[in-house]
Amino acid sequence: MSSRFLEKAFLGLFMLVWVLATAEYAHGQTVCGDRLTFLANLKQKYQEVTAHMGLVATGAVVEIVVSPKGTWTMVVTNPQGVACIVATGTAWEAFMGEGEDQI
Repeated sequence: MSSRFLEKAFLGLFMLVWVLATAEYAHGQTVCGDRLTFLANLKQKYQEVTAHMGLVATGAVVEIVVSPKGTWTMVVTNPQGVACIVATGTAWEAFMGEGEDQI
C-alpha cells in the first residue's frame, strides 16, 4: 500500500470518529425507519439532499445529507434496508480537490 493511501485512510477514519464524537444525537436515541421516507422528510423539512455516500465493510451504506444552510444528517442503512439517523449537526463544509491544504 502506498503511503498516500494510508494517509487518506487514516484521515477518513479520524474524520468519522470526530463526527461521531462531536455530533448532536437525537436525544440519546437512534431513530430508524424507511430510507426513502427519511430522505423525503429531510428534503421537505430542511432542504437536505444526499451529498456524500459510502459503503461500510459490513455492507451498510452511510449517507451524509446536507442543506444549503449547512445543516446535515448522517443516515446509515443496513443491508436489510433499515435506515437509522445516527447524527445531526450544523456548519457542514465540503472541500473539493486533493491539495495538502485540505488536510
